[in-house]
Amino acid sequence: MKKTLIVFLFFFINVTCFSQKHTKDTLTKTTIISFIKWYLQNKDNLVEQPGRIIMEEGKPYRVNFTETSKYVNRLRKSEMLSELYLKELQHYFIRCDSNFVKYPQMFHVPHGFDFDLVLKSNDYDNVINNLNNAEIGSYKRVKNTVKITLDFIIKNSMSNLIESYTFQLSKHKGKWLIDKINGDFPTEIDHKEISWPK
Repeated sequence: MKKTLIVFLFFFINVTCFSQKHTKDTLTKTTIISFIKWYLQNKDNLVEQPGRIIMEEGKPYRVNFTETSKYVNRLRKSEMLSELYLKELQHYFIRCDSNFVKYPQMFHVPHGFDFDLVLKSNDYDNVINNLNNAEIGSYKRVKNTVKITLDFIIKNSMSNLIESYTFQLSKHKGKWLIDKINGDFPTEIDHKEISWPK
């Protein structure tokens, strides 16, 4: 009887732990997928990237901070991004403007704005087309912070390919919010290329 009770308790504890972990995994994954869907649905209503740049004929580019503030506030309305994320985005705009002062630019796509600022990529069709095929690749939680990798499974006739995105989330008042998408914003914006943090 005692042996049977111990085995039952062991089984119950393991099932409970698995269930709790599975729930936490699901909640963070749901937040991420929900935000990506929100972003794709509202992307056209956000300020276009060229609108965040002051382009006056014969003058170097500068960041239009009035428009960047509008952009940040519209992203805030998703209620799925943390203030940490939004502050880092604002700091990125400041670094871009400093870069324009240091390396004046008057033609071509403005440096630092030649990719999707939210998804940090120009090639994210695989993510868009495979949201329902996303699987958790890795999951690490430290207190109220989670670092999670989502593997987007790209299915084709030959084999399945995987494109991975890393997210960091933190819990605020019982709700998971996104702190980072695919790492930090570039720490340095060179006039020739963007230097991504390693």
